[in-house]
Amino acid sequence: MRPVAKRVRQTGRTAATYAGTVGRKAAKQVALAADQMLMKLGEAAKKRQRARRSKAALKTAGKVALVVGAGAVTALAGRKVLARVNGRTRKRK
Repeated sequence: MRPVAKRVRQTGRTAATYAGTVGRKAAKQVALAADQMLMKLGEAAKKRQRARRSKAALKTAGKVALVVGAGAVTALAGRKVLARVNGRTRKRK
């Protein structure tokens, strides 16, 4: 029969090897889970950024439409006022 000290030493080595293997597997799993979480967060951030960009583009388009519309209305109103002041209320034939 082997001496107790030798059995303890061998069992300790086996346990250390097993613990190291399990620890590496656990570390890999944690790393993969963290990576997946970061990827999901990154995708969500990209979606939010896309939504912000499209919202900003719509706001800009709306502002441009308002400015252009207001400019066109102002130009037409100015023409009408000038025509009235100059006595040209009817179209000439």
